[in-house]
Amino acid sequence: MRTSYRTVTAGLILAIALFAQADEDSQPIDPEMGRLRALVEAGVLAPAELAKARQVADKARLEVTVRELLQQPDLLPDQVTTLLRSVATLQTIEREALRRQQELIIAGAAAVNTLPPYRDRLDFVDQQFRLAETRARLSQEMSNIASAEDRLDELIAEELAFRSAGEPGQWDDDIGEIDAFYYDEFGEGLPISAAGATDLHVSMGFDHTGRYDVALHPDEFEGLFLMSLLEEWDIPYIAFRSVVPGQATGPHIHIGPPSLRIDSETLDRELDALFEDAAAKSVPE
Repeated sequence: MRTSYRTVTAGLILAIALFAQADEDSQPIDPEMGRLRALVEAGVLAPAELAKARQVADKARLEVTVRELLQQPDLLPDQVTTLLRSVATLQTIEREALRRQQELIIAGAAAVNTLPPYRDRLDFVDQQFRLAETRARLSQEMSNIASAEDRLDELIAEELAFRSAGEPGQWDDDIGEIDAFYYDEFGEGLPISAAGATDLHVSMGFDHTGRYDVALHPDEFEGLFLMSLLEEWDIPYIAFRSVVPGQATGPHIHIGPPSLRIDSETLDRELDALFEDAAAKSVPE
């Protein structure tokens, strides 16, 4: 069996890896602020030096937060907010650094050839911001897709969704071969946007284990091809033309039966774990 899973975020993963490699020389997170504060109190170090060290530490924390969140395949809404806020703050920092360096050059206090590194750092952060915006859009789309199952009956009634019962319990073993057939036809793997359980599904109270969301429109050729394979193999699926009545938001094909609801006790435990992890990566205001 050949497996060639390709998600709609495949390009993002490559970009994230390049960013992570390029950003390994970030400032250390702990500049020994306590020691510096003691030196200031003793009159050995100027207060301005302590403020500068704090700025360096704050920037380092932001860089680490952005790098870690960009590398996560699945972001909770709070983490998306933290990511966008952190990158925007880094943009402000780098723009201000570039402006100050330009003023020094104009005043004759710095050479012109000192400017490129400042521009490069700002360009890098600008690219991170564009990547973060893309992640935010994908996260919102995944949220729309996950919430569509809550409205399945309504969407079916409005002919915005339809389903095939198939033979429950068989779909997970066959997904690799389905992907291989799709690859042979289109030269690329299935654009899987959610494979199995994700933090986002858990946060919404769904057990998505063994299910797959594929970013294909059921009325277009690629979607029709996939559904023909699923029906031939009696694999259950739900096809969504839209998750918002009257809009073309979130068309996709959900492979497998509807997601199960997580019982309240289990959900509370899993949500606590998720949000503790999210809080650990958050940045103070």
